Amino acid sequence: SGLESMVNREIPDELKADILYILIRNNSLSLDLDYSPEWIEEKLSKRLSYFENLMEVDPSEEAQAEIDSILSELEQLAAEKETQNATD
Repeated sequence: SGLESMVNREIPDELKADILYILIRNNSLSLDLDYSPEWIEEKLSKRLSYFENLMEVDPSEEAQAEIDSILSELEQLAAEKETQNATD
């Protein structure tokens, strides 16, 4: 999206943080649109990249906690996928 391309440009950290907060909010909304594992994995991966970028410009304990939570969710999805593949 247009906002995503802005994150990779040379812009002030404050503006980059604002854009990332918008992307994170929109990502939260998109996670509620579809519950398929592929959709969730895609959206969580994007969310992870947004928070990792945010940590570079506006580090916080909350952002780090969110990163840890997302990594845990992605690991859980991968484990569920492996289990499902083993039973198929």
